[in-house]
Amino acid sequence: MSAKEADINTIIGKVITRSHAIEKLLRTHYKVTGRGLHKAIDDLSDTLPAVLARTIRVVAIARNAAAHPDGFEADDVPSDFERLCNEIELLIPYFASQQHTKPTESPKQPKPPVAQPQTATAIAKPVQPPNGIATKPSAKQSQPPWTPAELKQLTDGFEAHATIPELAKALNRGIGGVQKKLIKLGKLTADQYKTYPPESQ
Repeated sequence: MSAKEADINTIIGKVITRSHAIEKLLRTHYKVTGRGLHKAIDDLSDTLPAVLARTIRVVAIARNAAAHPDGFEADDVPSDFERLCNEIELLIPYFASQQHTKPTESPKQPKPPVAQPQTATAIAKPVQPPNGIATKPSAKQSQPPWTPAELKQLTDGFEAHATIPELAKALNRGIGGVQKKLIKLGKLTADQYKTYPPESQ
């Protein structure tokens, strides 16, 4: 066996092994029943984020090429194949956990305490400010500080080409806040900040 043939056999073995590991992850986290990565992606078309599905497709194409070694060439496998597989193996459980933790049923909120009878003093009209104009409370709720785990999820998802709305939804944060944090982390520039339509939020 020539050195080139040995190298190709090594690449084929690596592609098959990594693709099987990814397929096993999909079966574990998404209960896929069909065989093959392409079939799994088709079955999960309404479940997998688009960025993750596209990346798995790249691996599936390389795997199909490796399954027919007669015409297989090393160029059939992307140069960053290992990195793509590593990202996929991180993102599958991450996105699956986000979907499992989304409340399908809103937790029951405790009932407010029954108001006690108020005295005449208590029900008196509130004192108006000197100018007679009552200020409205800000509709913008303050967001809690970013945790190290959230920052890692943000950077990992962004580097895996997740969209800003996808990241905001996964992290349960506003689209503007996500963009500002990415700018602060040096992942976006200020001129890349943009406004998304309401349906994206």
